[in-house]
Amino acid sequence: MRTVVLASVVSLALGCKGKEQKPAAAPPPADAAVKKDTSTGALPPPRTLVPLGEPFSAREDGSAGQPALAVTADGAALVAWVEGGGVHLRRWSGAGWDEIAPSPDQATNRAVGEPSLAVEPDGAVLVGWLERAKPEHDTLQVARWKDGAWSPLGAPATAPVSGAAVAASALGPVAVWVEAQTVQVRVHRDGAWAPLGDGTLRATPDGLVGVAPALATAGDHVVVGWIERTPAIVTSLRRWDAAAGAWVAVPPPEGADARSNVAVAVVPDGTITVALTYTVGLRQVVTRAPGDVDWKIIDVPELANGYVDRTRLAGVPDGRVLFSYPFGGRFAWWDGATWIATPVGVMAPSQVVPAAAGGAGGVVVVAWSAGPPGKPERVRVLEVKK
Repeated sequence: MRTVVLASVVSLALGCKGKEQKPAAAPPPADAAVKKDTSTGALPPPRTLVPLGEPFSAREDGSAGQPALAVTADGAALVAWVEGGGVHLRRWSGAGWDEIAPSPDQATNRAVGEPSLAVEPDGAVLVGWLERAKPEHDTLQVARWKDGAWSPLGAPATAPVSGAAVAASALGPVAVWVEAQTVQVRVHRDGAWAPLGDGTLRATPDGLVGVAPALATAGDHVVVGWIERTPAIVTSLRRWDAAAGAWVAVPPPEGADARSNVAVAVVPDGTITVALTYTVGLRQVVTRAPGDVDWKIIDVPELANGYVDRTRLAGVPDGRVLFSYPFGGRFAWWDGATWIATPVGVMAPSQVVPAAAGGAGGVVVVAWSAGPPGKPERVRVLEVKK
């Protein structure tokens, strides 16, 4: 419940690196379907960054993997990460990071990669992770923490998977992954995993998917985005129409190539935001409200030179979209009209994209895992104040 945001650069006492100096890239061609630039071009003042406790890991000698973030209905930050084969879950109490549950995979202790983390409508916590049964064979596992106990939801697929993500929704937990170069989508309801629609998404009957798909949910809105070779390389977007019980194709922004990645967010009113990268970096961030015919460009002033190859987007219940990217770990959010923070350096190394999450009352948190060269990595979490 993989899953993702901007002002002046702040240097923290966390070993942040400066912005890489690269020659300016030629601007990408404008898409015919993108009609309006919604940016004001203004750069609001930077926000105050407050560390939530000291950097931490599960064990003193352990090295923490990159974390996933979520915010509860009462504004508390949750963080999950993989360390030493175990999935670890902590909650910020206001004074420290409390272990609210033992590892859900303690029977096997074979977790790898970055987990998914989400809070369900009833307050239960949903965690998904890849479990390595043997080389080149990862299975997706999902568990729910509720009423002081884990409930294993099992594996949505038995075949080897990659690029998996899990998210909460009004339909139930939703899982997406790549299997045999197709995008697979499942929903957990009535105690079992079942295909959402036909369960297999692809742009053409012979299309091949190699890059991890993007998954975004808000209420009964479910949006999946991916890059597919058809044999042309295209961006594909699908939106679940709960009333019709079917997937609806959303005309995607153009311009994907062999090095493209896509990030997707959706907010409660159904507005979809997409960040698309390509060979020389960030191509564009665009948004499309229900009923709109065209995508609208969200200008990112700091990224005029374009060198960003991966991004994250995350929708917030109040309609904001959080955006993070790997130039020293920058972070921002969009309020529907303009950026309300400009890029802030939050981490090193620069190739890591920080996770971000937000909640009611304007709460915004960002997290990553890093450490000095040659030392174990620790989870670091910041709250971005108004």
